[in-house]
Amino acid sequence: MKIQKTNKINIAILDSGINIEHTRFSDLDFINQVSVLDNQFELLNPHGTCVMDCIRKCIDNVNLSLCKFIDIQIVKNNIIEEKNLINGIETAIRLNATIINLSLGLINDEPTTALYEICKKAHDQGVIIVASTDNNNHICYPAQYDFIYGVGSGIIENPSSFSFDNEKTIQFLGKGVLQRVAGLNQDYHFVSGTSFATGHITGIITNILIKHGISSYQELNRVCP
Repeated sequence: MKIQKTNKINIAILDSGINIEHTRFSDLDFINQVSVLDNQFELLNPHGTCVMDCIRKCIDNVNLSLCKFIDIQIVKNNIIEEKNLINGIETAIRLNATIINLSLGLINDEPTTALYEICKKAHDQGVIIVASTDNNNHICYPAQYDFIYGVGSGIIENPSSFSFDNEKTIQFLGKGVLQRVAGLNQDYHFVSGTSFATGHITGIITNILIKHGISSYQELNRVCP
């Protein structure tokens, strides 16, 4: 296991792309904005921007200056293709991500070996992957892998509150109830579901990593309440 001890956190958001010009993100440090979709970055879907705002909300202000954000566009026309998910994770590894936020997943009882291998590669290099479960309780990958943090949605009012049970496949429950978040242009959206609970958990995990000076899945399990 390669573990990099650092107080700097690189958070990769693999999604539909982020409107980094939104006023809510004016103080954030985006170090990369790339697309695996034929290298054509085009913002058409607010999902990634909404997720980014959930992440931002949950990172303590004192910790935001220690975070750098990597926007990797892998979703086009609301469709998640496995090849784009795999390429996105590979890109996040190459760009030295500490955490990968996947507010998405593939509903599939039998995921491919290729998806497993790229997720395991990230894990073995010390990258923490936080992934959404399905809103309708279908089996969803990569959240189901036992070395990835799966996130479900709970009736939790405070974005910084959560529940954790490392004995379960889906270890975290985060705030998934209706909430107002940043959208495309300078507008806002009301959203709910596991995607946004996952964003909150990524922010919470970021605080824990910085507080304890850790950066691996195994270490995080030991300090999570």
